[in-house]
Amino acid sequence: MFQFVPYILKTLWRHRSRTILTVSGSAVALFVVSFIGSVQEGMDDLQRRQEARSSLVVFQANKFCPATSHLPQDYEQKIANLNGVREVVPIQVFTNNCRASLDVVVFYGAPPKKLRTARDFKLVSGNWSDFERYQDAAVVGQAVAHRRGIQVGDKFSIGKLSVNVAGIYTSESPAEENYIYSHLEFLQRGNGRNLVGTVTQFEVLLKNGVEPFARCEEIDDMFRGGPVETDARPKGVFQAKALGALTQLIGMAHYLGY
Repeated sequence: MFQFVPYILKTLWRHRSRTILTVSGSAVALFVVSFIGSVQEGMDDLQRRQEARSSLVVFQANKFCPATSHLPQDYEQKIANLNGVREVVPIQVFTNNCRASLDVVVFYGAPPKKLRTARDFKLVSGNWSDFERYQDAAVVGQAVAHRRGIQVGDKFSIGKLSVNVAGIYTSESPAEENYIYSHLEFLQRGNGRNLVGTVTQFEVLLKNGVEPFARCEEIDDMFRGGPVETDARPKGVFQAKALGALTQLIGMAHYLGY
C-alpha cells in the first residue's frame, strides 16, 4: 500500500485548487454537523435537567411575551396548598429592549430566601448576605458578567433600571448563567413601574414522585374562570416551546449538514 503514497502526494500537489476545495468543503461540512449536534445536545440536556428537577412554570394564559404576563401574586399561596407542591417561587421578568440591542439581558426578580433553595447557584465572588441585605442588589450569571465586563461592586444599568452587583454565580445549567437575579419587589417597582401585587410567572417545585402534567391540569382548573387564567407546564416543556423556532431551524440545518 505504501508504494502508492508518492502517487497520491503528486496527484494532490498537481491539482492544488481541487485539493483545497475538497478539504475546505469537508471541513465546513464536519463543522456544521458538529455545531448542530452540540446545540441539539445542549437543548436536550436542558430539558432533561428540568424534568429531573420536577418543576413547573405557571404563566398567564394566551400570553407569549414576559412583558404582557401579569398574574396576581396571591396565587402563590393557593398553589402552595396543593398536594405534592414543595415550594412556589414568584418571579418578575424584565428584559432590555432587544430592538435597541442584540445583547438581550434578562432580569429575574425573586424573593432572596427562595432563590437560594430554588436554584443550584454557587457564588464565585461576592456573598449572599449583601444580596439579601440590600434591595437594589443583584447576583449576575458568569456568562453575562464576562460578556458585559461586570465585577462585584459595580453598578450595572439597563435603561432606567440600575442594580449593585453583590455576587457573580455559576450553575450546573449553563443557560442559568445568562440571567441576572434581583429582589422581587425591586423589579416590580423598577424602571418607573408599579407592579406590586402581580408577577410575571410562578415556578412550582414539586415533591419527588409527583406527576407534573396532572399538577399542571389541577392548577389551570383552579384558576379557570378566575380573574386571570393560567397556563401551567413542566419547565422543560415551557422552554421547548419558547425555543420552538430554534428547534425547527436546527432540524432543517441537519439536512444542510448531511
